[in-house]
Amino acid sequence: MTHCHTRTGYGPRLAALAIITVLASTALMYGDAAQACTCAPPPPSEEALAQSGAVFAGEVLDLTVVNGPDSAVVARMAVTDVWKGEVHEVVEVRTPADGARCGYTFEVGRADLVYSSLGDDGRFVASMCSRTAPVSDAQDDLVALDTSTAPLTGGPSGQPEATRSWTAMGVAAVALGLGGLLATITWVARRRA
Repeated sequence: MTHCHTRTGYGPRLAALAIITVLASTALMYGDAAQACTCAPPPPSEEALAQSGAVFAGEVLDLTVVNGPDSAVVARMAVTDVWKGEVHEVVEVRTPADGARCGYTFEVGRADLVYSSLGDDGRFVASMCSRTAPVSDAQDDLVALDTSTAPLTGGPSGQPEATRSWTAMGVAAVALGLGGLLATITWVARRRA
């Protein structure tokens, strides 16, 4: 007599365990994204002006997504009016990439009034927790802020000075390196000849 042992019920159990494992892993990986942004109501415009590192209005020219642990969106803006800060004609404003981290939603072609803080690296930073808003929704702020000044010529601002100076130093280092390489190749060629 031959005995056959069949396992019944394990297939559905293993499938359920696999689904639970995938869902739990996803929840752990993206747990922060599931949390909603919570902000205190922003202060009145005059107080927000005093608390901000820079306040300006301008049109969003383009958006760049910066991936990584602190993913962000960088809005490049053509500035028309400045109420506070050293703000150039073209600025870069950084904001978290999603609303769960209080990221402000910039749109290409739209004019925004930006109440910016300054990040640790000197960059302009905007969030939905500030009074930053489309200009079309910020008429009361524009009246309260009163007289603006023109942006500084040149730019872009909103990029830390250290980054700009390191960029110039990097170009100089590459030029020196290429010059040294060319001199070495020439020297070796002359020695062989």
